[in-house]
Amino acid sequence: MDYNYESEHTKFMREFLEKNPHVQEQRLAARSMWWDKNQNREENKEFKESSVPTDCPCGVALISSGVFVMKILIVLLTVFFMAACANFSDSREKAQLFEEKFVGEHAALASCVANKLQSDGRSFMRALQFRNRQYPDMQASEIHAYDTRYLHNAYSTYAPSNPDAILIYGNPAPEIMSAAQRGENDKSVYAFALLLKKIDDTTVNASLKGDAFMGNIAWKILQLCVVSSTKPLVP
Repeated sequence: MDYNYESEHTKFMREFLEKNPHVQEQRLAARSMWWDKNQNREENKEFKESSVPTDCPCGVALISSGVFVMKILIVLLTVFFMAACANFSDSREKAQLFEEKFVGEHAALASCVANKLQSDGRSFMRALQFRNRQYPDMQASEIHAYDTRYLHNAYSTYAPSNPDAILIYGNPAPEIMSAAQRGENDKSVYAFALLLKKIDDTTVNASLKGDAFMGNIAWKILQLCVVSSTKPLVP
């Protein structure tokens, strides 16, 4: 190894200082101005005494106030969630949003609506679980949209929160039930319930109750199904 090696930078600085000795004097003067200072013990003592002590009780006061604020926030959040859950506690209190007569057959319209709802890929719709039910003894069909976020032991397999989510595009198979069993369907928390009841061979009465936002979407889908199923008159 050549210990006599000198880099270009070192050579430049050495030659520069040799040609300009006053630069070294300026460097020493600047160092003495900013760094090499004599310590004043009296000033240091006054500075230390004027600093905030580490055992100041104000820190404890701040922590206590923070804990108090957290408790208030927890209480407020608890009240908020209890109020939110109260809206779902008794689904029989759902307000009726729409009622109208349409041309069509109740089972066919229900199947069309359920299929379109099931294939809706929007995130706020994917948390819902749809049930298409038929009541032969009352000549009616009903679609329930259950919100899986508020159901016990229920989890939507195609919800966005599910990392293994697979969107199901199939049409939910209708469940055949009696009119007496219909009351049990309203005991679970649901977003909306759409009832299609036969009036005559060509007309049904549609009524929808539940959440305004989700219910409005379902009602528009019903209107689309009515239009698509209505055969144009042959002149």
